[in-house]
Amino acid sequence: MRCNYPLSRQHQAVPAALVKAFRAEAQTGDGEWTVIHRTEANHQRLVRFPLAVRTRAIRLVPESTWGAPTAHLFAWDVA
Repeated sequence: MRCNYPLSRQHQAVPAALVKAFRAEAQTGDGEWTVIHRTEANHQRLVRFPLAVRTRAIRLVPESTWGAPTAHLFAWDVA
């Protein structure tokens, strides 16, 4: 609640370089890429989503940030 924060404290915001929208794509047997997951308004640093697909390759495509011109991605793990 707002009454619990001191007035002198800076307001907290989502980091501008955090990826806001992204999609995960999987490559099919004939080499085409299909979207298997999409997130539009991400505000978390750790995002997990299930992947129930057999594929030759998988890629992450950042689409937008919370204001920065470039996205900063620390890790991308697929298990």
